[in-house]
Amino acid sequence: MMKKIKFFLLWIVLFTFGACHETKETPQQTDANSYFLPRVLILTTGQPQGNGTLPEGVVVASQFFNRKGALVTVNTRDVLMDPEQMQQYQIIVALTSAGYHDADRDYSLTYLSDMELQIIHNWVKEGGVLIAGDNFGRNNIDGSDRTSIFGTLTKQNWPLAECFGVTLSEKDMKEYQLVSHLSGTLSGITIPSSQESVWRLAVDSVYDSTVKVMASWQNQQEQIPALLYHPFGKGFSILLPTSYLLHPANVGGIWGVAQIEAFYDWVLKQYQSRNQISFSLNVWPNACDAAFCVSLNTEGTPQEYQRILGLLETEKITPTFFVRDELNDSIKQLIEAYPLQSNGRYKFNSKFAPFYEINRSIIENEIEWNRRFEGFRFPFTIPGYFGYDLLANRGYRYDSSIGVDNLQSIYGSTFPYNILISKEEIYKNTGMLEISPILYDDYQYFSQINNPAYSETQLQKDALLYRQYLQNMWELVIKPNNGLFVWQGQPAYSGYSDSTLAPLKLLIQKVKNDNTWLTTMDDVCLYWNQLEQTYFQIKESKSEAIINISIPKGVTIRGVTLRCNKKIKSASSSIGKCDLITQKGNQYLIFDAVRDQQIKVKF
Repeated sequence: MMKKIKFFLLWIVLFTFGACHETKETPQQTDANSYFLPRVLILTTGQPQGNGTLPEGVVVASQFFNRKGALVTVNTRDVLMDPEQMQQYQIIVALTSAGYHDADRDYSLTYLSDMELQIIHNWVKEGGVLIAGDNFGRNNIDGSDRTSIFGTLTKQNWPLAECFGVTLSEKDMKEYQLVSHLSGTLSGITIPSSQESVWRLAVDSVYDSTVKVMASWQNQQEQIPALLYHPFGKGFSILLPTSYLLHPANVGGIWGVAQIEAFYDWVLKQYQSRNQISFSLNVWPNACDAAFCVSLNTEGTPQEYQRILGLLETEKITPTFFVRDELNDSIKQLIEAYPLQSNGRYKFNSKFAPFYEINRSIIENEIEWNRRFEGFRFPFTIPGYFGYDLLANRGYRYDSSIGVDNLQSIYGSTFPYNILISKEEIYKNTGMLEISPILYDDYQYFSQINNPAYSETQLQKDALLYRQYLQNMWELVIKPNNGLFVWQGQPAYSGYSDSTLAPLKLLIQKVKNDNTWLTTMDDVCLYWNQLEQTYFQIKESKSEAIINISIPKGVTIRGVTLRCNKKIKSASSSIGKCDLITQKGNQYLIFDAVRDQQIKVKF
């Protein structure tokens, strides 16, 4: 035992010095460096309720990487069986916490086949970045434990041992505390010691000197490597001692949001440093910092419609209406020129409504309006498994029901994401986007507007509260994430009077002053789907860079924007033009992206 203790103490002394924010891999020095702008895959089946919501840690990761220009895709573990599809991503986040990928069996990412493990192994070796939770791939698909034969996860029974540079075995962590060796907000004791037996997979041996320890299990006698960073081939792997490090503390995890983001920032910088990356994607077009659009449900009188539409026409904002069949002809004429999407023919609650009722509401609304809608908003903004499944089968492209609430909780997302649903032992990627509106609409503040006892004084107070809520959402949630603000309301409330319209009017003025893309929900859906199919391969030297665009034939994305952290002298495009602008001290390339396009940059 003393020999083992001395081994770990010596090992920690040798390698923990590098596990801080300043850790950098020395890149190979070549005349030109080739890389892809990073894309991130987060493995999840969504929340177990099957209602399209994401686990809180996925929301945090998604918002962080997207605002940093590393476009995020959320998808199920099925990707791990497709080597070609995996090549589309440079970073994979695979957390094994409860609620992250549980659809087919609890903690299902602990159950991986030898084929999946080998595909992951090869992907990392070829340049991928893997962030894996505890017990990742520990079990075979049939449920058997890979440690049952040797008592240890090794190269022979667990191909990921080579990725992480260690072997693992079960250990009772009673009286061990987890101590982080990272700097800043990530330093210090992360998990206090337990007086009860807690069995975990822990490092049994280290066989590669390039492994770096970012945190260790410690008691009074020994230290055991816990949070590991291991360069492997052209890529690197990070093994977490527990996935709950990346699950927010306010919902039962360990690190807070700021700490989780600091960790992902460290990971992204490692990738950028290893690949000598100077460019990053600005996720919104034309170098915009955020995006904004207006959506309206359909309660209200013609006068109320005219009031709110008058404001939007003045501000040159095109709203999207989510319609039912109860509108009279005069209102239908007012909105027929605007983008129309479906709210179902009649109201239903997805939590309780039977399948046939949801199906009829969706299909009959299409018949009533004589169109195949592409977007949907569930009545009461309460989505569900059957509704999503029906919409996907009928070719809908997006939903807008899961409200963003990062003020009081971590719910919804400030960026579009793929809707994943699960029910019992079934999980699906619907192929639709969730374009989340803000959680509270104008009804939340003006619901008593038609009550005779509702006074003008109270209306002014409620308008002030609503104005403050909208401002908080913009300043504290959307802007810091460089995200998307989807305002949702109804003519019956915001269009009731100039006083009830004032909060929206002031919000639009603020949004316009903050370099925001004013757009429609349909255009957001189109843009995001096209961006997910676009890849940027860059060959860069000290004096120049060549950016090759891979995009489906016939697709053009307007205003694609790349930022650069080096001084650019000139830029040109093989197809169309490429504008070079400076904004807030940053340089941006702006161009319309098309297939086989090449951007040439001189430094």
